[in-house]
Amino acid sequence: MKDRHYSKDVQANLEAVINHSTVPGKTEEETARMLVQRGEELSDSYLIGYGYYRLATLSYERTANLSAVYELLNKALDALKHEKNMDILANAYILAGVMASYHNSQILAVDYLMRALKYGKKSTNPAWFSGLIMANLGICYHSLHDHDAAVRYILEAIHDMVSFTEMPNYCRNMVADYILCAHWLLDKDGNIEGAEYYAELTEQLREHYDWSALYSLELQLLWIHIYQYKNDKDSILKLADQVLPVIAEMPLIAEIFEDVCSLLTLLINMNEMKRAEKLIRVAEESTKDMTPATTLPLLKIEMSYYEKLGDIEKRNDIAYRYFKASIENEHDSNEATLVGVNARYDQEKVMEENRKLLREAEIDQLTQIPNRYSLNRFSDDAFERAYKNQTFLAVEILDIDEFKYYNDVYGHNKGDECLKTVSDALKSAVNEYDGVYAARYGGDEFVVIYENKSDDEIMGIGRKLQHKIKDKNMFVERDGEKLPLTISQGILNAIPSKNDRVWSYINIADKALYKVKRTRKGELELVHGKQA
Repeated sequence: MKDRHYSKDVQANLEAVINHSTVPGKTEEETARMLVQRGEELSDSYLIGYGYYRLATLSYERTANLSAVYELLNKALDALKHEKNMDILANAYILAGVMASYHNSQILAVDYLMRALKYGKKSTNPAWFSGLIMANLGICYHSLHDHDAAVRYILEAIHDMVSFTEMPNYCRNMVADYILCAHWLLDKDGNIEGAEYYAELTEQLREHYDWSALYSLELQLLWIHIYQYKNDKDSILKLADQVLPVIAEMPLIAEIFEDVCSLLTLLINMNEMKRAEKLIRVAEESTKDMTPATTLPLLKIEMSYYEKLGDIEKRNDIAYRYFKASIENEHDSNEATLVGVNARYDQEKVMEENRKLLREAEIDQLTQIPNRYSLNRFSDDAFERAYKNQTFLAVEILDIDEFKYYNDVYGHNKGDECLKTVSDALKSAVNEYDGVYAARYGGDEFVVIYENKSDDEIMGIGRKLQHKIKDKNMFVERDGEKLPLTISQGILNAIPSKNDRVWSYINIADKALYKVKRTRKGELELVHGKQA
């Protein structure tokens, strides 16, 4: 935010909106509307935009009414278009993407999220915003039943966000990401071990953060999903009996509704019709004010429930409601697209902007080498080639030793020069050797992929990179000692299995990097095969 000198009451109003609280005697909505009014009185576009943005989030949380949310969002974006606060712009476009996805307009959702990514890169915390956006992209792809892409994006989100423990809503976001990842690993290929790992990570958050009944319910629903893959009927029913009373007392928000529907389907398939009946009654009550997009899956399950009971009259009644909801949902989906298009410029400008965003999304703007999003695309093809041909594939993760200290002491400009120096060395390696690809992973971390290289070849290239960096004669003074700036490298070289992806390799390479950083900075560690 710019340096603004507000009166105490305006500043208090603004801080209340930013912190999702209220001014004395007012509701959250009234507090946000007060901020809009103050902004109009002062001709301050920032106050107006932030007020409308908060009103849009409140509208989404309470009704998810498409037209109302987009109307408020458009007012926010119109007010903020000349502002330089990238955080609020990124948040606004994330919300627009969430709304579009919620109404099954996944293409529009991805478009909004790509715009959010543009602003998030220039925000006060690019990695955190990247994580928020990656998680929502995962939701989009999961809705399209692309489980591979969904898992890839949610793992990116976790990597981006996990270290920011002091961020507001850290626990809420990490609970959501861990649980989504666990569910999607099961959906993708029945990965029980992976799902249990992320369930345990969720449990660990309980020990360190404020814990809500919602988090416990989400975790219990996840364990039911895991027990389903384990064919553990007794554990499923024991947990189902625990969650049914909780669900009855808690509003079924959109975040858990899919899991509740999955539980209902499971109970019907297990012929637990009495338990299913209890859950249907609760779900029916909770969906009265929900959108057709949300109610359609429930109605579909109810049809199968009544058909299994042999109650054809009731099934036909539900089928008619399903038909009506389908028409309403189609109208909502069309409206979502129309509202989205009307909120943009002419179509040709939109297409050009998307092309520009795609180019920006593939290249790191500072170092001018591929970024993580380009890495995703390249690595998928590289892993497929290596698996098909049964050839070795290596993934290296490297970072700059003492970079944070260097950046703090000498400033961001020198820090940027340091990053460019490393990226230039990587570009040189890519140009010099066939089958070598490099990308900036984030911060001072870079990833290198080696295709069909022996351990000795990789070690040779890795050491050559080290020498190139040392030859630049960059130093940092610490505790009276002049230290050369170096890189540490962790590498895994193995023939990939069918389900391996860059993330599984990075996990092992990262452990090797950690070992180097802890014991012998400036060196490299290569793991052959998959023994961490």
